[in-house]
Amino acid sequence: MRGDVGFRVPGEVLDAELAGDHPVKAWRNYRRKTQDALAQAAGLSKPYLSQIENRTRAGSRDALQKLAKALDMPWEMLPDQRKG
Repeated sequence: MRGDVGFRVPGEVLDAELAGDHPVKAWRNYRRKTQDALAQAAGLSKPYLSQIENRTRAGSRDALQKLAKALDMPWEMLPDQRKG
């Protein structure tokens, strides 16, 4: 193998997403973080995080970038939920 082939998504995360979990929730569970801990690490409110995870509110690009950073993952791997 020559060099790094890029970021790898763990099977546990893929399984959770295929089962219907939002990617943020799948990664949060994989990283073993509570909603409180992730919301605090990302500088977001817990209700906002919950709404993103439950797909009742689209996360802004800024919010998704903060969540990805707190989850130690590329933010581009999160769906762009903005409407428009």
